[in-house]
Formats: sequence, C-alpha cells, structure tokens
Amino acid sequence: MRLLAPSLAALCLSATLVAPLKAQEAPRFAFFSINQLVHTSKKAGAIFSELEITGKNLQEKLQAKGQELQALQQQLNSPSLDPDKKEALAKKLRDAEYEAKKMQEDSQLEYQRVEKKVGGDITKLAAPIVEQLAKEQKLQIVLSDQAVQ
Repeated sequence: MRLLAPSLAALCLSATLVAPLKAQEAPRFAFFSINQLVHTSKKAGAIFSELEITGKNLQEKLQAKGQELQALQQQLNSPSLDPDKKEALAKKLRDAEYEAKKMQEDSQLEYQRVEKKVGGDITKLAAPIVEQLAKEQKLQIVLSDQAVQ
C-alpha cells in the first residue's frame, strides 16, 4: 500500500535542502519510519485508524454483495426453478453483478481518497518535527519508508 510517497518525497527533499553538503564533510543522514510513527504515536495512530476503519467497512459491504450474488446464482442454477421465473431471476442477477462492479469501483475510489487524506494528515503531523530535527542534527538527507502497513 503506497500511502505517503509523494508528500514524504517532498518532505525528504526539503530536509535535504535544509543543510547543503560541504565539500570535505561526510554526509549526515537519518531514516524516518512512518510505520514506527503510526505504531508509537497516539495522534498518528488515531489518524491512521480512519483508513483502517474505512477499508474494513468497504470490504464488509463488498463481501455482503458477493454473498448476494452467490445466492442469486444458486437460485438460478436450481433445478426446481420455474422456467417463467428464470428469466426474471437472470435479469436480477445481471443487475446485481453490475451493482457489484460499480460498488467495487466506488469503494476503491473512496479508499484512495481516504488514503490520500490520511497521508496528508500524517505528513502535516510529522513534517515540522522531521524538519526541526534535521536542522538540529545538521542532517543533509532524511530517508523514509514512505508507506504504512
């Protein structure tokens, strides 16, 4: 899951620009872990929980729709199904399949929207701290794992 790549890339670039590398000096760098921040910071964890909850809710809705499709398919395959009702049930199944596909696309877009929002919120939380630390420690480069798992 790519969560914070663009925003943290900008953060790393700004931290790199904070202290230009001197000719005779060895580069000073640090590694910043978004995962560590999310797992140890209550604020970052609370922000990230929004993404986890959204993902879980969307997954549950998709699973329910999948079960509905499976039940309709089983009814359609039933040998005891009245031939007159078979056409109506087949149409209902096609409509439900279309709804499921649309639901999946909408869910993916919603998840990506929340993922972007959460990434931005976590970056807003971390960026000033990382930049201040880079200045205090005279770091030329700050590397990041750029993803939350």
